[in-house]
Formats: sequence, structure tokens, C-alpha cells
Amino acid sequence: MKKKLFSLMFALCVLSSPVVLADESKLDSIFNEEAIVNQLNELDPAVGYLVRLHMMKAHLKPSLFTLQSGEHAEALQHVAHPRTEILDVLAPALIERGIQDLMPALQRAEDAYKTNNHEDAKVAVQAAIDTITRAEQLAGSEKSSIELVPDVIAALLRMAVVEYYEAFEYQTLKNTVEYHDGAFFVQEAKELLEKLAPVYKAKNAVAYEKMMTSLEALYKAWPQQTPPQNAILPVTKMQSLVSIAELQLNRLR
Repeated sequence: MKKKLFSLMFALCVLSSPVVLADESKLDSIFNEEAIVNQLNELDPAVGYLVRLHMMKAHLKPSLFTLQSGEHAEALQHVAHPRTEILDVLAPALIERGIQDLMPALQRAEDAYKTNNHEDAKVAVQAAIDTITRAEQLAGSEKSSIELVPDVIAALLRMAVVEYYEAFEYQTLKNTVEYHDGAFFVQEAKELLEKLAPVYKAKNAVAYEKMMTSLEALYKAWPQQTPPQNAILPVTKMQSLVSIAELQLNRLR
């Protein structure tokens, strides 16, 4: 863990240099979808399992958000991503745990979106979220959530930064799907942290408060209502906030 942390700190120092800031192509090579896949593959299997579950919820929730705001095309993309991008990797672990109803729920939701049956879509999405929550609870009984959650939160925050970077081109918004993905990745991380707040405050109240401060500062990049036309935080500042958060998470283990 310490070796990974030192590697991360070194990467952040490189990212913070003026040379990198002036070279968009170098940032492009670091912040992309391949980076997310690589991060997932490098995680401890138990952590990776939980991260992917939260990623699926972080796709399903913005599908409801964008459906409500009238962005039907975007909503359909969000609801399709858990099935097309994540489920194949998770399927064996889900089946092993006796969770076999997620794929049908995801397919029902996607079909409802395609036929503009919004009420059925909401019901199906909630059913899928409930199934994912059940899978999380089963995973939590296998290994202490308190031990796993810091790594899950850190991974979600790192991926949120990648999504944010990909949402903007030369600081101008180009992809609202990735923008909303990043926002809900951070939201999942925040909900996880708040759920275990009593435990973490008892363990290290100072670290918990510093973690929350960094998380709130990071979340300011995603205003709640209309997406901004220009990036609010530079990616290097966001990475610095994630680095601070990870240091505090390390103290909450």
C-alpha cells in the first residue's frame, strides 16, 4: 500500500509541473478510458468487485437524473453502460454469490428507455439498484467493509477525475455523459464515507474531517444543476485533492 501511495505522490508531482500543464497531449495519455480499465485491473479483487458495483450505480442514477431533465438520449447511454461496460467482468462473482437477477433488471430498464416507457424505466432502474445494493451487503459480510471502503472510495475519486477530464476539451464542455458519470462517482464515494462516519470519526476524527473537506472541494467541480460550459477546476488541482483524500483515507483504516 505504501509503495502505491508513494507512486501516486510521484505521479502528482509530475502532473503539477508547468511542462505537463502546457502539454494537453500528455494529459490525454494519462486521463482516458484505458486509464480507468487499468486502475480497475490493478485493484485487489475484493476492492475491484465493490468498485464495479458502485460504478454501476453511478451509471444508473444519472440515467434517472437525465431522464427527468429531458435528456433522453443521454439517459439511454447511462442505463446501457452497466450492462455493456461492467457486467461481463462481474458476472462470475455475482453468479457465485447467487445473484442472477441483475442482468434481467438492467435489460428491462434499457428496453423501457428505448420505448420511452419512463415509468417502467424508473421501476426497472430501482430494481437494478436494489440488486446491486444486495450484492454490496453480501460482499460486506465476506470481508470487513471498514477495511475495504477506503480503497473503494479512493478508486472512485480517481476515476471521477478521469471522467471530468474527458468531459472537457481545452476546458470547454464536450461530453455531458462523462461529466455526469464523474459527478455520480464522487457522490457514491461521499455516500460510502458518510455511511461509516461514526466508525471513522471514532478512529480518527481529524483525518475524517480533512477527508470530507477535500471531498467537498473536489465536488465543487460538478454544480448540481446545469453543467458548466467551462471546466471549474484544472485536473491537476483535482488530483491534488484526491491525493489529500487518499492520505486521510490511509489514516482511517
